[in-house]
Amino acid sequence: MMELEDSLEFILELDSKLNVDTKNRLKPDKTLVRKYDLFLDKTMTRVEMNRLFHILEEDENYFIFLDDPKGNFSEYFFVRDLNLQEEKPLLTFKKSQLPQGYDIKKVMDAYFSDFNISKARDAGINISRPDYTQNEFN
Repeated sequence: MMELEDSLEFILELDSKLNVDTKNRLKPDKTLVRKYDLFLDKTMTRVEMNRLFHILEEDENYFIFLDDPKGNFSEYFFVRDLNLQEEKPLLTFKKSQLPQGYDIKKVMDAYFSDFNISKARDAGINISRPDYTQNEFN
């Protein structure tokens, strides 16, 4: 059984593997905006993906969301921590960074799970299930 205590460390390490912080700038209100470029040649392993799903399914603090709450035309997946006030995701990845042969349906199933929707709602993000089947995500 995987331990959840080091979930934050694992998520941050995975983000470092998949992304590079390329530009930082200050908005007029003095908040920092970070622009990430993805290492598109870097992918998650099946072990990493399974551990991430375990965290999302078992830990009440972490949830996955998309730039489009309905799941349409979304390029990026984000993981956030409910305990952090900052809305910046801890992890960003694209479909192309999933393990080779990995089915996008599993990511979407985690996204549309009742537990994930509840956690996202607590963070002020409204996820609505599409009217069509999830087969369109394959």
